[in-house]
Amino acid sequence: YRIKDDVVTMVHRHIHGTVVTIFTESTTDTGSGYLSHSYTSQYADPASGEARGGKSRFTDTFVPLAGEGPWVLSERVVETEAFGDTPAGRQVFRFEALNANS
Repeated sequence: YRIKDDVVTMVHRHIHGTVVTIFTESTTDTGSGYLSHSYTSQYADPASGEARGGKSRFTDTFVPLAGEGPWVLSERVVETEAFGDTPAGRQVFRFEALNANS
């Protein structure tokens, strides 16, 4: 983990025979902490360092429930670079009608 000014800016972990590296690009300040707003992730072979798929860029939007919190994910956009035979892709996930009574 790499931390700067109370924000996790990088995570590098071995998970199930693969290395994943995540870099935080920007954050959302909730007033009581930070949530990642944009970040990239890349999977790689732990021995050779060769990429295992295209780099993905995530853009998350969070909103406070009932205007005061807790903060929840309202949208995630995932853009993945082309890799080998796999074309570049883009996915958008939206969570609507978010309120504390749901």
